[in-house]
Amino acid sequence: MNTKRATDITLALVGLIVTTPLIMLAMIGIVMCSPGSPVFAQERVGLYGRRFTMQAADHEGQRPRATRNAGAKRTELPAPSSR
Repeated sequence: MNTKRATDITLALVGLIVTTPLIMLAMIGIVMCSPGSPVFAQERVGLYGRRFTMQAADHEGQRPRATRNAGAKRTELPAPSSR
């Protein structure tokens, strides 16, 4: 096996192992702070008009004020200046 490929696979596995508990904590936080499931299904249209169902993690964009601190996470950007 190529050394670069082995390194890529190893680092990807380490990344998954490290981030999985953080993702699980986020999901638990969503369940505790808001009604409904932390995962939602959405129908999308893919290549050549083929329809498929996508599973995704819920976030503030899907349900307004999904968590208690959702407003604190958003920041206002200044309007672009017209020169």
